[in-house]
Amino acid sequence: MKKIFFLLSILFFCKILISDNIDSLNNLVNSVADSSKANIYMELIKASPLDSVEMMISYAEKAEFYADKSLSDSAFADFLNNIGMRFYSIGNYTYAQKYFEKSADVENSINNTENVAKMHTNIAVTLELRGKYTEAIEYYMKALVVFEKMQKTDNVSMVYSNLAVLYLEMGNREKAVEYNFKSLEIEKKSNNKSGMASTYINLGLVYESLKNLDSALLYYEKAKNIYLELNDTQNYAILSQNIGGIYYYQKDYKLAFDYLNDAEEIMVSLNYVHGLAWVYQGKAKILLATKKYEKAIDFLNKSSDLVLQMDDMKTECENYKIYADIYNNKGDYKKAAEYLYKYNELGDSLNSYEVQRNINELNKKFETTLLEYKLDILDKENKLSEEKLRKNQMLTFALVVLVVLLITTLILMRKALKNKSLYQKLELKQNVLRLQMNPHFISNALGSVQNFILENKIDEASDYLANFASLMRDTIKATKNNLITLHEELEITKKYLTIQKYKRNDLFDFEIKIQDNLETDFYGFPPMILQPIVENSIKHGFKNINYKGKIEIKITANNENVRAEIIDNGVGYWKNNKSKDSYSVNITKDRLKLLSKKYKGNATVTIENVEETNQTGTRVVFVIPNITV
Repeated sequence: MKKIFFLLSILFFCKILISDNIDSLNNLVNSVADSSKANIYMELIKASPLDSVEMMISYAEKAEFYADKSLSDSAFADFLNNIGMRFYSIGNYTYAQKYFEKSADVENSINNTENVAKMHTNIAVTLELRGKYTEAIEYYMKALVVFEKMQKTDNVSMVYSNLAVLYLEMGNREKAVEYNFKSLEIEKKSNNKSGMASTYINLGLVYESLKNLDSALLYYEKAKNIYLELNDTQNYAILSQNIGGIYYYQKDYKLAFDYLNDAEEIMVSLNYVHGLAWVYQGKAKILLATKKYEKAIDFLNKSSDLVLQMDDMKTECENYKIYADIYNNKGDYKKAAEYLYKYNELGDSLNSYEVQRNINELNKKFETTLLEYKLDILDKENKLSEEKLRKNQMLTFALVVLVVLLITTLILMRKALKNKSLYQKLELKQNVLRLQMNPHFISNALGSVQNFILENKIDEASDYLANFASLMRDTIKATKNNLITLHEELEITKKYLTIQKYKRNDLFDFEIKIQDNLETDFYGFPPMILQPIVENSIKHGFKNINYKGKIEIKITANNENVRAEIIDNGVGYWKNNKSKDSYSVNITKDRLKLLSKKYKGNATVTIENVEETNQTGTRVVFVIPNITV
């Protein structure tokens, strides 16, 4: 699966028509004035064979020399950027970065802040493609702060899209989805179809990484229709390769190979080296799966040869793993071990803990900087509004209407600020309540573990601890977020009930019923909201009963909300809770109040005794507004 990156580029176009023939261009360069030589050397860079990197570098240095002498600072910066774009197009990201940095220096010298930010974005892309994620994040954040200040929404969206790709590379799907939807929101408002298509591809990649291939293919098809409409052949080729990857995972190797052939044909015509490296890698994987090992090695060699011209550590690392798999299947275990060592060594450098830690620190630094900037702007706006109000008070009676309008505007602005402050307080309170919930649950669960170990055999205790550890991992992960998927919440509840049933010697049975065709992965749900209720059923409802208990959980949804109904056949809620609600139930109600305010919906919980013939028990009903994750 391959991604689409945005480069923010200001291309410099030559003003004279000249041949692509290197010999004729070399003859021509000696017969023209210095002011025209820069353009000719630029054409020589473009005409150079892809494997003649040294020749290309020589022409680039000469082009830079004459452009510096003959162009204005602004045009010179554009020219340097265009050289960088040429190196980028052949996958030489080191030299691409070098010329993007030179362009940024010139733009900075003439105080062109916007173009400096654009060059920082281009630099970030070259760093990301070489696996230098920490440095890439730093440059993206620098650019994003500038674009936010200048309200350049199109550029903001492009950076969001690139950040989504980076976080997916790092395995942080939550951040990837967050930045993809930020980008998509902007692109839809501006009806930027190309940007929408790129975001659809990146969302498809997220679902592909989750092995949700149908959803991935749905987003890819959306992007495909847009690229056909726009006649965007290069991105259509990248997309064809991604779709081929889906069919590879579905083991439809013939259809996968057909898509890769289509992508290869377009990429060859465009001389898109990086894309060809990806296509050849994809073909090698298909041939490996069909046990055509020699052909697989041939295509992988082609991919690796192209990667040598580039600085794409990610693709290089992936190729090592495929080599290892091929030679392992062939029985050449020595070569397999060699490539596996290279794969592990390079993979460790791409995904080190230190890289992750640095990225987290940069995220915090960026968010703090952006918050300080917004607060500064807000303070200036308040002062400006107050100054206008004082001036308006001095106007004559003829300007009364204007004064009234300005005062009304000021009131609305202050109300908006007050609401924003209230929202921030609610966010903090939500976090506190979630943190309260987690120790409460862990305390109860650990007590259960202790009792079980004291009362049962060692082997059974070991199994119980293993199940408990799994539940703890899920619980800790869940409580870090405001929302998790409905699927994740049900899995946590299921594991908790399984452990409690085991501990209490099958005191009760449980059943989880989900509405037909309900995609629980697409609904957001507050974490650890069901567990306290089933805990109360077990602890209070089934206390001193002389029959087998049962807990039934029913999940349904409509266009407005998700409904979770928990029914037990215990002695009834109020009999064991005469004085007041339990601590956990009180926290649950507070959390739902905050959820309602945050998402402007109506999240509710109702608790009632079941009063039916020959049956007692408790019914708890949650109604949660539809929140897509």
